[in-house]
Amino acid sequence: MEKKIYFRYANLEDAKFLYNLRNEDSVRAVSFNTDKVSFEDHLTWLDKSIKNPNRVLFVILNPELAPIGQVRFDKTNNFAEISVSLSQQFRGKGFGKLSLVNSCQLFFNNYGIDYIVAKIKKDNISSIAAFEKSGFTMIKELSGFVKLELRRD
Repeated sequence: MEKKIYFRYANLEDAKFLYNLRNEDSVRAVSFNTDKVSFEDHLTWLDKSIKNPNRVLFVILNPELAPIGQVRFDKTNNFAEISVSLSQQFRGKGFGKLSLVNSCQLFFNNYGIDYIVAKIKKDNISSIAAFEKSGFTMIKELSGFVKLELRRD
């Protein structure tokens, strides 16, 4: 049976889910900012993110429409930077690749960009692999992280 996921725009009602996801130990370990975030700071960030016309924040939903992760695009001119995270129990089951492929296609189709970039810590081997399996190409190796890119077809 084919896996299905859905996306919807994040809203303030997602605050608790996104806060818990952001503060998961395994998510923080691969984030550029590894500090725990207070709920108050998270609410401020979420409110600004939702109102930012150059940021698109999606909640990833499983077939039962329960949230399993988030994907964020920060648009600058003709490209966007992507950030994605899945709840621990949904990793390693194909949801990462599916989330990347489908969200990037959605973004290309609706937001007029030419390419999407991802910056990933060098030691985050599983994320690098998921991005490469999703069509991203490594374009730079920098101090502590790699930069990958996906071009519009």
